[in-house]
Amino acid sequence: MAERQNAGAPPFRFRLVPVLVVVLLGLGLPILAAIFAQAAIRVLHLSIMPGANAPWLYVHHTVQLLLALIAIAVVKRFVPGDYGLHLPRGKTYVRAAILWGLFFGVLMTVVDYFPQVLSHTAPKLDYPLTA
Repeated sequence: MAERQNAGAPPFRFRLVPVLVVVLLGLGLPILAAIFAQAAIRVLHLSIMPGANAPWLYVHHTVQLLLALIAIAVVKRFVPGDYGLHLPRGKTYVRAAILWGLFFGVLMTVVDYFPQVLSHTAPKLDYPLTA
C-alpha cells in the first residue's frame, strides 16, 4: 500500500543547506534578539536587568517576534508561499485565542505558585514587588 502512495513522489533527498538555515535561525534569532533588546533598554533608559525576570522576557520576546516577522518578510521575497500571516477567510479566531491565552496564563500562574497558595505565603521573587 505504501508503494502505491509514494509511486509518483520523488525519492527523498537530504539537503544540508535548509537544515543549516533552520539551525542558524533557531540559534541566531534569540541571540540577536537579546542583543537588540539590551540595546533598546540602554537607549530607552529602562531599569530592566537581563535575566529570568518578567520585564526582561517581555522585551526579549517582543524583539524576537519583530525579528521573526522581518525574517519572514525577507524570505517571502525569495521563496514565495503562504506563511500563514493573514486573517482566516470567514470565521476569525481572535476571541478564542485571547480566551485560551488567558486560560493558560492563569493556569500556569496557579501551577507555578501552587505551593505558596497551599501554604498561604507570599511568593519569593528575585526582584521586589514595587509600583
